Formats: sequence, C-alpha cells, structure tokens
Amino acid sequence: MGKKKFGYQPEAPEPGAIDRLWDNRTFRIVGGAVIVVVFAIVAIVVVTLLGGDELSKSDTRLAPPTPSGAAPELERSAAADVLANKTWDQMSDDERQLVESEANRVFDASTFRASNEIVLGIDVFRREGRTLVTRQYLQIDATPGEPALAEQTIVYCPEGESWKPYRYIVTPIQKQVDERTPAQSPRPWNEVVSNIDWSSVTDLGWKEIDGRTVHGFDVHFAFAGVSAGDAQPTPGSERRARYWFDVENARLLQRGQITGDADVERQANYTLDHRLLPDLRIPDDLEQPQCVQDVLAQVRG
Repeated sequence: MGKKKFGYQPEAPEPGAIDRLWDNRTFRIVGGAVIVVVFAIVAIVVVTLLGGDELSKSDTRLAPPTPSGAAPELERSAAADVLANKTWDQMSDDERQLVESEANRVFDASTFRASNEIVLGIDVFRREGRTLVTRQYLQIDATPGEPALAEQTIVYCPEGESWKPYRYIVTPIQKQVDERTPAQSPRPWNEVVSNIDWSSVTDLGWKEIDGRTVHGFDVHFAFAGVSAGDAQPTPGSERRARYWFDVENARLLQRGQITGDADVERQANYTLDHRLLPDLRIPDDLEQPQCVQDVLAQVRG
C-alpha cells in the first residue's frame, strides 16, 4: 500500500496550516529529544506558519488534556541507595553499571508526557526498549483569533528490522491519516537513555522536581539516525546533556541539552510527567490497519 490519505478532508484543496507544519522538515524532527537544538528555529516556524504576528501577540497558551491519574507506582530501584547517597566519583565500577542498567530498564518500559517552554506536550509510549506511539499537541488558530489544540498521533508498526509509521492528525477543521517512512517519522525519544555515554560523567548532585529527589549527571550523548540533509548533527556526533533521575525508582524526570558555547541549558530543558495519560483515541472513520490496532493494544496493556 503506497502513501494514502483516508477519512474526512477539508473542502479547500490546499493543505491546511497544520499539515504544512507537520510536513515541515524541521518540525517533523522536533518531537525527538535528539534534535532539541533546533527549538529556537521551531518557534519561528510555528509563529510564521500558524498566524504570524497574530499568534505571537497571543498570551494564551493552551494546555494539553490533563493526565487522568497519579503516576503508577514503581518498585524501589536496585540502584536507589547508590543514587541517593553517592556521587559518581564515589561509586564503584559495579555501582556505576548498576545505575546505567537501571536507568535503561525503567525508561525502556515508560509512558510519559514531555514538555518545555516551546513544546506543549508530547506523550510517549514505550515498550521493550522502543517508542511505539507518540501523541503530540500543538496550538493553532483554527479560526482567526481562536486558539485550538491540534493532535498528531504516530503509530510505529514493526516491519522487519524497521517500522512503518502511520500518522493521524486531528484538528477542529481537519482529520486525516497517512503512511510515512522511517526517515519522515523517526522514533522520537527512542535512544535518549540508551545513547548516553557513561564513560565521562560529571556529577550534578541532588535537587527536587515536583517533590521528588533526583540525582543529576552531565554526560555526553550520541546522536543517531539523523540525516545530514536535515542540517542537524550527523549520526555519531555528540552533544552534552544533563539528566535527572528519581533516586527512588530511577525514572528520568528531566533532560536538558547543552546548546551553544555557554555552559547552560536553553529551551531544550524537557520535564517528564509520568502521571497516567488520557487514553489513545483515533477517530473511528480513519483507517486503522491491523498492525496499528495491535500496537495500540500493546501500549494500552
């Protein structure tokens, strides 16, 4: 089955602003934390494509649907004592390996909403070490002066060693589904923890995030799966990033990319919310191949 679109389409023959935005190369990659260095560009793209001056003048920032419940309890991590009481320099090699394995184990089966100053929210559903579904929210002007939320859900169907992404877009004025390629829709947040280079770590100590004690590490992070044509870091290149893990259960609660020459975290500082997310809903009148149904059933558990 080639690239197709199904379901309701707007009467106007030209694609809407939301579709043009999601087809924009820069925005396509924004959902993945591996490309957080482009957020300043994304802000300009959003303002330009979704209302220009009118959007930039609006003080209204819509909120994604509220999580439906408290974060699921996790068992105490095997690395809890180490995370809570020792800096990286004080840890033995075995303890360092334990921190690394626990961070990956928990992240590999996690569900969370990531957001920052620019991104309203991207819901990420991971199982068995892979990102299987993402749902991203974007504020648009459905009608002049009336902000509304648009929702993009991408389901990553397994296809051999690769995947077949199905993209569902729902806005107050448009809904559609189309097939994508892995290059068009890479799995965001797929390698955020697994590609940490734990061989060179600067300990950041402890702080609190939403009442939880977290332990921070300044590390190098290896980018992967990014084409040079996107004018972003090529595969194998590295950037520094700061990760903050819950000392009790090893959940990742914050990640900040180090950008520019200054030793600071700029608008790429994601906070991760692990509360129960609203159920994944795809309109009944949009096609759902069997593999999409299977993946949705898997993440719903």
